[in-house]
Amino acid sequence: MRVWILLAFLLSSLSHAATQTPEQQSRALLETYLKEKPLWTWNWNWGTGILLFGLQNLARVADDADFFAEPLRSFHKSRPDGPLRVMWSDQCIPALTALSPDTPIQDTPTSVTKVIRYLKETQRNKLGSLDHFSPGSPASWIFPSSMWLDSLVMWGVFALHYGKEHDRELFDFALEQGPLFQSVLWNASDKLFYHAWNLEKNQLYPPDNVYWLRGNAWVTVYLVEALSLLDAGDPRFLELLSLFRQLTQSLVSHQRSDGMWGTLVAEESYAESSGTALVAYSIAKGIRLGFLSSELLPVVNHAWQGLQQHLRAEKSRLYLGQISKGTNPGDRRSYLKVPVAENLNYGLGAYFLLASELKN
Repeated sequence: MRVWILLAFLLSSLSHAATQTPEQQSRALLETYLKEKPLWTWNWNWGTGILLFGLQNLARVADDADFFAEPLRSFHKSRPDGPLRVMWSDQCIPALTALSPDTPIQDTPTSVTKVIRYLKETQRNKLGSLDHFSPGSPASWIFPSSMWLDSLVMWGVFALHYGKEHDRELFDFALEQGPLFQSVLWNASDKLFYHAWNLEKNQLYPPDNVYWLRGNAWVTVYLVEALSLLDAGDPRFLELLSLFRQLTQSLVSHQRSDGMWGTLVAEESYAESSGTALVAYSIAKGIRLGFLSSELLPVVNHAWQGLQQHLRAEKSRLYLGQISKGTNPGDRRSYLKVPVAENLNYGLGAYFLLASELKN
């Protein structure tokens, strides 16, 4: 009898979570995260950066905007200098949310200045881009001279937004990255991206037509952000729009029957929440801005319903599951072995990004 009562309670809790609005769900997820990961534990890293990006977008449209904006403001107020030194791509993305649109340029925080200096002064690789781990950084010994899809968001999106407002040279450099990454990581037949390119060996990682979901999702986010900042008459607009539409259509063709995408896009693999949310966010924003057809709205809604199946309510707390942990380039088996966890910061950030578009 007790088992049935407990099961009924759990099903009731999950049903209640699933019937909440995107903003209500996001609020419950953030409240849970703050209880278990208070602000003083938030590090200046890529996961925090994606979380802050999601909070910023949600705060712009939420009924209770201040609830989502306050952790963001508090984080940057407590860390105005950012990291001791910016040494690789993953340390750039938190700076994206350090400047509000009305911040005078003379009041630019030290954290943002450090990221700008890194992007403008770091040695370019032979393709004219930045290695994911710059020369001299600790991880560059393990991954020397390599370009990862992750970089398109980790520093690319910051450079797009900051550059558009304050630094045309940086903006143009960020816009060059889409075609540049496409030149070495795009499979024109499958219309999907490989994860990484080793410049020393001229070698793909992974080989054998293995396509990592979150990596391809990073590309969709970069592309929709770039398009949103470009004038339609800019000659670069159509090139990026064509790539965005091709990649989106390929991803749509691989959406699973449950609305999710697998951690390896084009083959049987476990459902992954962060990549699913990022792809759905990019499609939803693309539709809203007129880059994609409204006929793709059912794809977004199906993804949202799929994500609902990976919410877990426990008493007054809410958790998002099936978020794959940090992932390095490797072979097919290495991607399938990456464990999943609940309420990882970047997974919640991706969820908040999608919720912000569903709110619009």
